[in-house]
Amino acid sequence: MTSRVKAIRLFQRRVVPCLGVAVDAGEIRAVRVLANGPGLRVEAAARVNGPESDTGGAVDQALLAGALRELAPVVGYDGEPVVSALPGMAVIERIIKVPVMPAGELASAVRFEAEQHIPVSLDDMILRHVVLGEEQNHERRLRTLVAAVRRDAVENFQRAFAAAGLTLAALDLPSLALWRYFCGEGAVGVTGRLAIVNVDTVVTHCAFTEGERLLYSRTSPGGSRSIGLDRGPPESEDSGSPAGYGTSGVPGALPNGWREAAATAAALPDGVEDAYEGAFFAGPLPAGTRSNHGVLVGQLAGEIKRSLDFFRSTYGNWAPEKVVLSGAGARWPDLTGLLADELAMDVGLPGGIKPAQGDSSVPDPALVTACGLAMGGVKL
Repeated sequence: MTSRVKAIRLFQRRVVPCLGVAVDAGEIRAVRVLANGPGLRVEAAARVNGPESDTGGAVDQALLAGALRELAPVVGYDGEPVVSALPGMAVIERIIKVPVMPAGELASAVRFEAEQHIPVSLDDMILRHVVLGEEQNHERRLRTLVAAVRRDAVENFQRAFAAAGLTLAALDLPSLALWRYFCGEGAVGVTGRLAIVNVDTVVTHCAFTEGERLLYSRTSPGGSRSIGLDRGPPESEDSGSPAGYGTSGVPGALPNGWREAAATAAALPDGVEDAYEGAFFAGPLPAGTRSNHGVLVGQLAGEIKRSLDFFRSTYGNWAPEKVVLSGAGARWPDLTGLLADELAMDVGLPGGIKPAQGDSSVPDPALVTACGLAMGGVKL
């Protein structure tokens, strides 16, 4: 008779989580993610009040450090690496195409192209790039995302994290975090041609994806505050809900009668279902439900259309199958329906990560970027 002998593990690599920290005007959001077999597990999520910042991303270093100190115990920080992103429009992003070439020659070719596309001197800037994929029409070309940021902005950010006792391992881009959350390895699995629209407090990030590919990204001024949502949605006359609450009186609750798709428990696989609520897609709002926010939402929709126009000017007649909404603005339950009206498209919510504090039954779509940042720091 034979017996099966299990291997003795003399050494096992410690699985280290990663903390993603998204800094927005007036609020800091964090998600702690751990590799969990073939997938990911959200261990903790939290949000705290933070310093104000303008559209350009300027933020007071001392105030940021103080808010990060407050955040650390709330999210259970234990010395793990932190991935963050500069707020607002501090980073200039461009997607360029360069011929296929040896890796050693790519950096100089990217810098040359960046000087043609970025309308400021690069002398005091940090320039980084990542190859998104290869295209072939008349010749093979590399689709490359280029990011440029002032060196002093990065150094101020690093000093704030160091003063708070957080180990800042990397600065990422919101567009890559959004792509990673929805389309990357271990992502939530919303498929097809997507327009991902992350409405933060003072800026809006648009990322266009197809399958697992990031095709285009753009950050524009104007966010939830510019459409009057910094104090929450207006009071509902029908439900008697207080200002800042949804139609059921619970923050972020879905309006009555909206269509919900099947819950996506596979979002962030293996064990994250207790920290994530499924997505839904909404069509236009019923007649008569538009509020005085409608005109301002039209301006936001105009920026989304402009992003599509910019992208189509180089990529052809591309159209998204779905618009996926996240960010602070997505906390307002009527925004999906209003944008669906303006864009004549289905607009969906990803659900969101449940924060550690407050009503744990309510997922927060504003935590999506922080989760995508953390996913970038975890090796599956």
